[in-house]
Amino acid sequence: MKYLSYIIISILSLSMLHTQADNRIDIHFTKDSVYWKSKFPAMSWNAGGTDYFVGQLNNYKVDDFSFKGAFGKFNPGAGNYQQPFNSEDFCEQFFYSFRIANTGNAYIELPEIPDAGLLTLHCKSGNANAGAEFYIEKLVSGTWQRMYTLTAPPHGNEDRDAVIRQPIKSDTPIKLRLYGASKNLHVFALTVGAFNDKVDEGGEKEKADNIRFIVLPDTQNYSDEFPHIFHAQTGWIANHADSISLVMHVGDITNHNLPGQWMVAQDAMAVMDGKVPYTLCVGNRDMGEGGLAADRNTALFNQYFPYSKYSKVAEFGGVFEANKMDNSWFTLEHPSGYKFLVLSLEFAPRNEVITWAKTIVESHPLYNVIVVTHAYLYSDNQRWSASHGHDAVPDDYGFVANSSVNDGEALWTKLISLYANIKLVVSGHVLHSGTGTLVSEGADSNKVVQLLSNYQNGVDDAELGGSGYLRILDIDPEANLLQVRTYSPYLNEYKTEPNQQFSLHEVQLIKDGMSSVEKNYMPSTVKMWSSESKLFVKSNHPEVVHIRLFDMLGKLMYSQSVHQEASIACPKGCYMVQVDQEEARTIQKVIIH
Repeated sequence: MKYLSYIIISILSLSMLHTQADNRIDIHFTKDSVYWKSKFPAMSWNAGGTDYFVGQLNNYKVDDFSFKGAFGKFNPGAGNYQQPFNSEDFCEQFFYSFRIANTGNAYIELPEIPDAGLLTLHCKSGNANAGAEFYIEKLVSGTWQRMYTLTAPPHGNEDRDAVIRQPIKSDTPIKLRLYGASKNLHVFALTVGAFNDKVDEGGEKEKADNIRFIVLPDTQNYSDEFPHIFHAQTGWIANHADSISLVMHVGDITNHNLPGQWMVAQDAMAVMDGKVPYTLCVGNRDMGEGGLAADRNTALFNQYFPYSKYSKVAEFGGVFEANKMDNSWFTLEHPSGYKFLVLSLEFAPRNEVITWAKTIVESHPLYNVIVVTHAYLYSDNQRWSASHGHDAVPDDYGFVANSSVNDGEALWTKLISLYANIKLVVSGHVLHSGTGTLVSEGADSNKVVQLLSNYQNGVDDAELGGSGYLRILDIDPEANLLQVRTYSPYLNEYKTEPNQQFSLHEVQLIKDGMSSVEKNYMPSTVKMWSSESKLFVKSNHPEVVHIRLFDMLGKLMYSQSVHQEASIACPKGCYMVQVDQEEARTIQKVIIH
């Protein structure tokens, strides 16, 4: 009955959308198939039983449109599903389409229109395991210029289409085309609405210097039952990569830690490869046989998301255990000059993991740190802990007998509260409302924003494994403002309840040149210089000072308490030096020649 209700609501929403739209372009190859069949050359049946024009159309004119590719009724065939249902209502079925062939130079060229708003494309990659990458281009002084690179996710043997929405936002005449495809791309319907500068679709930033992060909450049900929704999420992210700095997956990637579910997750996440950096952390469902977390066996996670792949990306920093991605860190720098370090920690982190994490944070004082971990905040806006009467805490899992474990409260006490440059913590795991928000004061009177986001089956009112909802986090660093929105690319809907859409004014980012500790301690006078592969440190403080030397991967190279000055032998390279004395701390990057 829930599924029936969902279909009825979707049909009503779709009808409202059509009555509101003032479309400049409106192509529907199935609904208007009689018209299009009369315009294209006569079709013939090929040996495979596919009703389409045999051969390729090349610069074929229909009215003011131009086509290069093939038009027809592409029969699904075994496990192919080229005649999908409309994923917006699952009632309307697409039969006829225009195929932009994988030659890389096929296209649909649109007539010039007076303005352009939201472009909506109903399409499908012709490949089950690979997305079809293509472009939106505009004609400028006789030359086609690329505007957007888009991806239609792999069809994955699902009998539904992909819906791609791209705001064009042109208030002047414009001529557009869909061009090129890495895989055969079947286009079923295409609309371009009238100009609307307020069209957002989750993809436009309100300010050019805003910093945008995406949080992918628990995807366990998508990997298990609804892979097309997983692909809708990551496909949307890939298509809006220009406005996104980083994607963070909070764990429970799979439901039962099975190879088939990991393959779905691998394919879905791979849509973002090379387009936007992303991190993952392991949840309890990603550990042990059947995802029961009876031990910390994460062999399948590391098989499908291997160190050999992610250690090669530009943002990669390091890992806790050799060749394992269970605990990792990445760095990135926003064009506005703000630097970020993202620390992804395993479910219920061990003490030794926390010790490692502390060295990473300490060696990056000029970075704004985001901690990503599966279970941390509870739905009552308190940190996850048995001491608060919460369920599903570490003691409820079998691996506690073999290693130390830490809940959310312990993680706050041992790590997060201790460093002024830790700004944000994101997590999932918890059911009930699936949301929580907490702003706490750290040891240096700094503010830490902590967010819970979860929409899986079992969360209040959840359908279809979470219906594709994710979190959009926009930071305006000048205003110390964090805006949180909850959006589903699958439904093209926002959740607007107070726990789903809100703003916080407690995000105070630090910028290169001023570390977090310099904001909270008195300045000190420390001189540093290098000569003949030695680093010399001299302090004007009469008492003992403590000196730490880190390499740029966060490894502690030297730690010693000295009286006023020290000389440290070290190889050529770049280092971070931290000097502590009574009420002051100095941190400086040093290059040894």
